[in-house]
Amino acid sequence: QIHSHSKTCFKYCGKYEHICRFDIDESNYGEFSSFDYEKGELCLHCLNRLVNNFNDTIIRAVHCNMDIKFIGSSVSAKAILYYITDYITKSQLKLHIAYAALDVLTE
Repeated sequence: QIHSHSKTCFKYCGKYEHICRFDIDESNYGEFSSFDYEKGELCLHCLNRLVNNFNDTIIRAVHCNMDIKFIGSSVSAKAILYYITDYITKSQLKLHIAYAALDVLTE
């Protein structure tokens, strides 16, 4: 899907600022893929920088809104790995602790 700027893009910009909040801009175009050793990030080649991450096939398959983004390396990959690991290994509150807390509150 090709992005076209609208009022929503600049909703939170200052009076003299004109930066798309979705970070979609033709000036972000890169001719080739590269690796930023300083940040540890892989920057993929993009033929058209106004193409967003919307994927109609996946949205129809899972029946929900998705924000699809390539996360191949660097801080982003570590952050998403931490989030997923934390989410799937979270422990539930023990029942006896919940009852003790309620007991203290009702006294």
